[in-house]
Amino acid sequence: MDEEDVFRRRTRRPVEDLPLFRTHDPHTSQDGAVSVRARRGSQADRLEVAIRAAGAAGLTAYEAGEITGLVDTASCYWKRVSELHAAGRIVYTGVDRLMQATGDRQRVFITPEWQ
Repeated sequence: MDEEDVFRRRTRRPVEDLPLFRTHDPHTSQDGAVSVRARRGSQADRLEVAIRAAGAAGLTAYEAGEITGLVDTASCYWKRVSELHAAGRIVYTGVDRLMQATGDRQRVFITPEWQ
């Protein structure tokens, strides 16, 4: 195991280790968090695979959601991308990309091996 593998093992956490909601969130958010618990990990894994496959170009949350088909569901895919980032499984490139569909600027993420 090389130094990079050791670093990755120490910094990468399962998304499931992150809290699903804040204690001051309304009960509707807390109820929704409980219902997503079973799907959360697999959705995050799908998004991470898509971001990894994009290589050094990276993807925005929306682009990753489109590729995985999660945009068309009630999955809150952008929250899974945020959780992947918080868990150290993806990193922000420092670049924002203008989204043609919405006119919004979104952060571009890559997996650590593309840094």
